[in-house]
Amino acid sequence: MIRSTTVLIFPTLVPTQKLTLHFRFVAQTFMNALSGYVFDTVIGGNFDPFLAELMPLQDENGDQQSRRFSDVFELAKHHSSLLDNILSACLMRSGQRAAGDLLRQTTEIILEFAVVVGELRRERLQEYEAAPLVEDLYSKFKAKMTILVGFRVF
Repeated sequence: MIRSTTVLIFPTLVPTQKLTLHFRFVAQTFMNALSGYVFDTVIGGNFDPFLAELMPLQDENGDQQSRRFSDVFELAKHHSSLLDNILSACLMRSGQRAAGDLLRQTTEIILEFAVVVGELRRERLQEYEAAPLVEDLYSKFKAKMTILVGFRVF
């Protein structure tokens, strides 16, 4: 909705147009980094080694040997550990509540920004109504990001 270089979202409010483009860029970069972290590092980094453990072992002759888990209970224990590691890395453990809440609030601000831009694009909001909303959302986003970047979660 904002990428067009010919149709501006704030044609008469140039400073707000610049802020909107900057906000979109920073928010998109943040969401790309967050989703990349979750999919590649958190899930892939934990789940891929677990799946590798499920594969049968091969000896020197290339013959397959039995699986690495002695019984289903050992497998369940490893699976539970895998899920705990994923939850911890996603800041979803009870001891990480403050960081998780901050992360959730930051993504909610981005969603609110998308709603404001959508309403403006659909002409349900006028420029003069949307401009203070965008400025307020960017201010909140910037404050949350400042805290989030300096947060110690481990």
